[in-house]
Amino acid sequence: MSASPSPSQTNPPAGVPRCERVVVHDRPHVLFVLTGAYKWILFGGALWILLLLAGGRTGYPVLASIGWGVMWVVVARIVVGMIDWVVRIHVLTDARIVAQFGILRTIKTDLPLRRVQHLVLVRPLIERIFGLGSIGVASAGTGSIEVVWRAVDRPQEVLAQIREQITRAV
Repeated sequence: MSASPSPSQTNPPAGVPRCERVVVHDRPHVLFVLTGAYKWILFGGALWILLLLAGGRTGYPVLASIGWGVMWVVVARIVVGMIDWVVRIHVLTDARIVAQFGILRTIKTDLPLRRVQHLVLVRPLIERIFGLGSIGVASAGTGSIEVVWRAVDRPQEVLAQIREQITRAV
């Protein structure tokens, strides 16, 4: 995670009241693109190599062409991942936690800290390898996670920051 802005920030993120002190204003780690597309990269890359080799050995250039088509699909998935990374926003203030995401439609989840009942830290293997984790925040009675911060760098420290702000708000 990048350095948090100073409490005297004069331009808060959209939808955050000016009277609230911004503690964290960030987006997922840039490796979010890789961790979201790694299965596409591994499977598509292996299929690409197999089709190129098969096309060269059998004399069927159509197999190599299909291989290049597979590679373009993988590249398209990576580009979509980069756009997704650009539009995601994580905000923690002294009164609320916010996550915003969405390429074709924007989804913004905003939860007052005084209502937070549950915190979840999820760290799949690919995120653990890079020192990342995803944080989920829920309020009472919903039975689901309402705010999710994906691919957070140093997730234990960020979780501690969120807990500290929750304690202050309550």
